[in-house]
Amino acid sequence: MSRKEAWLFCFFYSLSFGGFVGLTGYLGIFFFDEYGVSKVTAGDFVTAVVFAGSFIRPIGGYLADRIGGMRLLSLLFAAGTLLLACIGTLPSLFVLFGLMVALFLCFGAANGALFQVVPTWFPKEVGLLTGIIGAAGGLGGFLLPNVLGVMKQWTGSSAYGFWMLAFVFAIAVMAARRLQGTTVTIEHFSQKAAE
Repeated sequence: MSRKEAWLFCFFYSLSFGGFVGLTGYLGIFFFDEYGVSKVTAGDFVTAVVFAGSFIRPIGGYLADRIGGMRLLSLLFAAGTLLLACIGTLPSLFVLFGLMVALFLCFGAANGALFQVVPTWFPKEVGLLTGIIGAAGGLGGFLLPNVLGVMKQWTGSSAYGFWMLAFVFAIAVMAARRLQGTTVTIEHFSQKAAE
């Protein structure tokens, strides 16, 4: 097992699944505090974005089978970077809602794509790695709302927390693109080992 790749996959899942879970817990407060919507309406918005992200997860796995998991992750993290940067501008409520739906679609598809990649890189440690990576996702989900809340407290604006997340997602794009070039080699060696 390569420790570097294992840590990177933990990082990726802490962003995709952690982003999904963390923002799910944070968005109700965000819609209520930042946009002044009622708690019921905020709950409806959160339900809609969570449904979108949950529904697309198997489609993310399907697309990863077709075009390659690392390639798809690179594209999804790049889209997430742009969406988070736009969310940080705190646009009108309905524009923000559309951006959040798109962001949760990226989160859900990335969750599906990542678990298509794990058996390719770690064919003999799939169970161990999925457990470790899943734990990293849970940790990301715990940390994300705290980071957003602290940034809001320090700066007085929700914008900086989303921009900071956009920066972290940009780092994930670069890491995924680096791994993307080595996926074929790893798949080749995995097939040879199986023979």
